Amino acid sequence: MADFTERVSEILVPLAAEYPDSLAAGTHQSAWINVENFHRVWLLIEIGDMTQGASLYVDLHEATSAAGLGEDDINAAADVTTTATMLAGTDDNTLHCIECRCEQLDDGYNYVSVVVDITAQPVEMSWVLFGAVPRYSEGTQANWSEVVDQH
Repeated sequence: MADFTERVSEILVPLAAEYPDSLAAGTHQSAWINVENFHRVWLLIEIGDMTQGASLYVDLHEATSAAGLGEDDINAAADVTTTATMLAGTDDNTLHCIECRCEQLDDGYNYVSVVVDITAQPVEMSWVLFGAVPRYSEGTQANWSEVVDQH
C-alpha cells in the first residue's frame, strides 16, 4: 500500500465556485483566475433540474490578465479534455468535468474563466474550478470552508 504525505485538499485547491442556484437563460462568466501555480485545472459541474427545452454549454476560456485581455477559447490538444460540455433538458441530476493541463494554455495566458451559456429556460446547477497539482509546494487550504482529517 502506498504511503501518501499530502492531503487531497492540498493537491485540489478550489479557486472559484458557483454555488447551487437556478441560473437564468443567458451567459454567466466567472472572474479571471490566475492558474500559473498549478499543473492542471479541473472544473467539476453539477447539474440539478433542467427545465424542458433548456440547454447548457460550459467552457473554459483563457486570457493574459485578470482583466481578461486577449480572451480566447482554450485550444485543446487531442489528449486534453477542455472541449465544452453541451447538455440538454434530459441531463438532469448529473455530474460532469472538464480538465485542462496548464501547459496547453497559449504562451502568456495564465488566467482562466468559466463560461456558462444557458438557452431558453433556467437550469439548477453549480460548479467548482480546482487548481490541481500545485507546481512548487502543497496548495493552500485557505479556500476550503473546512478540512476534516479522518484517521
